[in-house]
Amino acid sequence: MTDDAWVRLDERNGRLTAVLTPRVGSGVGLVARWRREYESAATRCLFLAEQRVLNAAVMSRALELAQHVDARRQRPLPELSPERRAEISALLAEADAAPKDPLGITRPWSDRGSRD
Repeated sequence: MTDDAWVRLDERNGRLTAVLTPRVGSGVGLVARWRREYESAATRCLFLAEQRVLNAAVMSRALELAQHVDARRQRPLPELSPERRAEISALLAEADAAPKDPLGITRPWSDRGSRD
């Protein structure tokens, strides 16, 4: 609205007043626009106040969960049983023995030749 009017705010005795002085050629509908802008700003302020409460709750919960995770990290991890270790070793050996490109999709077409 600063393109259309100068605005002077005055606060006396706990009451806020706004004085609009239109710029040349922009006085039409100025009061209605001012009311819409004011209502929009008031709505945004209310939303931001509500959002602050929500943000504070989210941050509080995040900190609480972070403390829980930190506490879990400080506990020693349980040892794996010998059977479980053997199973993991067998799976890793099987993965190492498998062909790296069984479908041949990592080779470019130009390297395959006419028989592939």
